[in-house]
Amino acid sequence: GSSSDTLYKELWHACARPLITVPRQGERIYHFPHVYMEQDARAPSLPKHNKGWHCKKSGRLKKYCECFQANILCSKNCKCMDCKNFEGSEEL
Repeated sequence: GSSSDTLYKELWHACARPLITVPRQGERIYHFPHVYMEQDARAPSLPKHNKGWHCKKSGRLKKYCECFQANILCSKNCKCMDCKNFEGSEEL
């Protein structure tokens, strides 16, 4: 890879922190600004997402989970095993 590819990956990891994959150049990236802001206690619920994840070991409540790291609840699109990261969960 070229030095610009290396720089791109370093910058991506510095900004995206918990994400584990670097998108290909030109790929559309969605930013969730609520990830970096404190949640308003009056907010009706935590944000949800449309892309599903496939956590198998963490129950979605550990740092391996992209949704949990981003303070986003799992959606019906997630294919997690023993999911605990959903609205109404007693373990949240």
